Amino acid sequence: MIIFAFMNQEELDRHDIGSAFVRLGRILEGYLCDKPDVNDTYKKVLDEAVSQSIATNGWFTLESIRQSLGAISYMLREEAMRQWLEGFEGRKMASRLRVGVVSAGNIPAVGFHDFLCVLISGNRYVGKLSRDDQFLMPAFAVILNELLPGLEGYIQFSNERLKEFDAVIATGSGNTSRYFEYYFGQYPSIIRKNRSSAIVITGGEERSDLEAFCSDIFDYYGLGCRNASMVLYPENYDLKNLMDVLSERREVMNMSKYANNVEYRRAIMIMGQEPFYDTGNLLLRASEQLDSPVGVVHIKAYKTEEELFDWLERNREAIQCVVGIAEDARFIKPGRGQYPELWDYADGVDVMDFLFCIKK
Repeated sequence: MIIFAFMNQEELDRHDIGSAFVRLGRILEGYLCDKPDVNDTYKKVLDEAVSQSIATNGWFTLESIRQSLGAISYMLREEAMRQWLEGFEGRKMASRLRVGVVSAGNIPAVGFHDFLCVLISGNRYVGKLSRDDQFLMPAFAVILNELLPGLEGYIQFSNERLKEFDAVIATGSGNTSRYFEYYFGQYPSIIRKNRSSAIVITGGEERSDLEAFCSDIFDYYGLGCRNASMVLYPENYDLKNLMDVLSERREVMNMSKYANNVEYRRAIMIMGQEPFYDTGNLLLRASEQLDSPVGVVHIKAYKTEEELFDWLERNREAIQCVVGIAEDARFIKPGRGQYPELWDYADGVDVMDFLFCIKK
């Protein structure tokens, strides 16, 4: 793992930092397309980070890492960056305070948006990466420092417990969040807990919509907070429509860790005489609980739209995003769950507003 220490810092302009990230997005796009004009040094840095990530974390496949890089590249589109930065016009750069960021390791480079936000706000990033995902983010930092010399002075990665910081953004499970609240309670902080996502079926979906829902369920093997762990459907809906499409994603069973989870959960439910649907690559069981184990998706029928939105509201604090075809601002289009925009803040908490308002 690459560890940077803070160096003498130059005053950096927000738009210069944004431009460097946009260029990073283009480099990642070129890398994924194997474009010959991608700088050999950048390619070597990314190749090494990808190889180390796969060797270290059994859940990180080449496909899942490439998808993550693609999602980051999409997020860093020039027009999106311009639109996002326009929202901060008139706000001064922050005071270069040290912001500790504790990242999860469930999907590749999951802490990227926090990394970006800390730097764009003018603060200094102190990253405590998960042991399961400790190579991609430093690789991005190496490239960014080449693109914008001086940015390295705002970046630090550490294997140690966070020390000497002014504020914290920490992401973890329900159990680790309690530890975070105890340890970081005296500092300005954003503490994130477990969240999951849901798919809402209306009955008006075309086959292409159902195929897109497969991505919202199976991408990253269901490990992300933006993966759908619950499907809500009308009471009179024929679930076979969805199950037939789900069953076609057989390639997910080529991943042994995922396949083992499916087989284990199937055995547990059979032994417990619990009713469930089996598509061969996914188990569906009726439940009111939003969160589900890997290889399992919970399903719940609703009678009326009022009942549906009542359930969504009652579970709002546990939901990361809702996917569906309904014309509703709260819904994300099918297949887009893993492609958040720059302004899609995790847990609905405006990280930039938090970062601009930190007081030492």
